[in-house]
Amino acid sequence: MTKELVTKTVMAWHFTNGERISHTGEPLVHRTYTVDPPLELCARGLHASRNPMDALRLGPGLHVSRVRLSGTILDDGIEKLCASRRTVIWHADASLAVIAWGAWCAREVLHLFEMKYPGDLRPRHAVEATEAYVAAARAAAGYAAGDAAGYAAGAAAGAAAGGAAWTPPGPPPGPPPGTLNVRN
Repeated sequence: MTKELVTKTVMAWHFTNGERISHTGEPLVHRTYTVDPPLELCARGLHASRNPMDALRLGPGLHVSRVRLSGTILDDGIEKLCASRRTVIWHADASLAVIAWGAWCAREVLHLFEMKYPGDLRPRHAVEATEAYVAAARAAAGYAAGDAAGYAAGAAAGAAAGGAAWTPPGPPPGPPPGTLNVRN
């Protein structure tokens, strides 16, 4: 049975495919989206779930947002919420985490499959390939972050070195008038 909550604020989870929220595919953090009543679960309103696993199962993609629902809220009492107002608190692309979790789940039960079908290595190879993909993607993300930091540090060092090496025309620089020169 659906309950309607009028004055309550609910913290919830919302998954999207990352395409339907803004021109960049990312929800605008701290932006509040609104829908005029009437609301209807699964048909009209701003949807979310109290439990992230329900939100993952019900949502259309792997971009996760922590949201605050307010205004008029419909609650099915099980897994679905529908509100007239939804504010995005934070957002992240959870694709890699969900893929890694899926590989972990498969590995946890792989022995059961292999006991029944000892010669069939396809599931093991699939898990190993998925784990290798996740490791490579994480390494690439780490290298990209390191490269960005390295480029920024190199640019800053280059700018500092370039500024130090360049001598303006005129008398050599000295301390500003009224200051002490403590160099020997």
